[in-house]
Amino acid sequence: MRYLISIVCGAFLSACANTNYVIEQDDSLPLQVVKSIKAGSCFEDREVPVPESTINDVSALGYAGSVGLGVLASSGGLLLGLNNAMVADNKCGLQYGGNVAFLDATKWRDASNKEIQTYLLNLSFDNNPISQEQLEQVASDCNCEVESEPTIHQQGIVLMKGYKVHKKDVANAFHYEGMTFSMVGVDIVVSDVQFKRYDEIPTSTFTKELRSEVASGVIIPIRYSSTLAPGFSNSKLLDYKLAKGHFSIFPTYGGYTDKNGTIKRINLNVSAILDANENVYFFVKPHNGVTPHITASNDEFRQQLTPKGLTHPL
Repeated sequence: MRYLISIVCGAFLSACANTNYVIEQDDSLPLQVVKSIKAGSCFEDREVPVPESTINDVSALGYAGSVGLGVLASSGGLLLGLNNAMVADNKCGLQYGGNVAFLDATKWRDASNKEIQTYLLNLSFDNNPISQEQLEQVASDCNCEVESEPTIHQQGIVLMKGYKVHKKDVANAFHYEGMTFSMVGVDIVVSDVQFKRYDEIPTSTFTKELRSEVASGVIIPIRYSSTLAPGFSNSKLLDYKLAKGHFSIFPTYGGYTDKNGTIKRINLNVSAILDANENVYFFVKPHNGVTPHITASNDEFRQQLTPKGLTHPL
């Protein structure tokens, strides 16, 4: 069983022949991110009217926040950036979302995929710690032993790091065919479909807004899939924490666990990108260099993602 909790697929871009992958200075932050992994043909920025009262104010809610909330309230708003091509055949392979990391090319240019995957796994584990209290809760819930030291285990195409639970099929934990135990922690999928590295990009290609979030110089875009399996049911869809310079593409589909530990699939109806500061950026044309966005903790946004009948926001 896999518990999906993550937003849980040779030339620089400026020289690409396909204009879908050329980054323009009026592109939104999320459009630049998806273009960096050559998925620009599946997304597009939309124009949203700018409220007069916020046109000169981009602090606090200001323009970005007001338009962000307007996106929530608009007809089909959260799907503003989703191109019909993606809806039709999902040729970009992002219906289940995915993460994007921008790694320093000087450090990682000669690294193997395995080295990068292990680095991303360790980084994800460090950013999503499971406390001793939570491990004790897991042990109590399953009435079984939970190891106190983390280990790395690979099962097929899934690389996991976490704590072994000496019982099969523990709710909200990793368990795959052939495993005699479960694991609580994080994983990364190492298949060629869900892990890809792309052409190097000079960060000078990006707008100032995106440059502020990534390392300067030349970066390697990495697309990867990582999920969190905490072993307990009172976790939320956006609990997975990203490292600096990493982004999550919201999936068309998502999942959550109910009070019985059963995984429920939902249509999220959202087209946006989450950054490491927990800002949700929409595919909307920037104003004065700022892409409309809201915080992931925004109550209205959480309610938009929450299926009817669920008592707590995702």
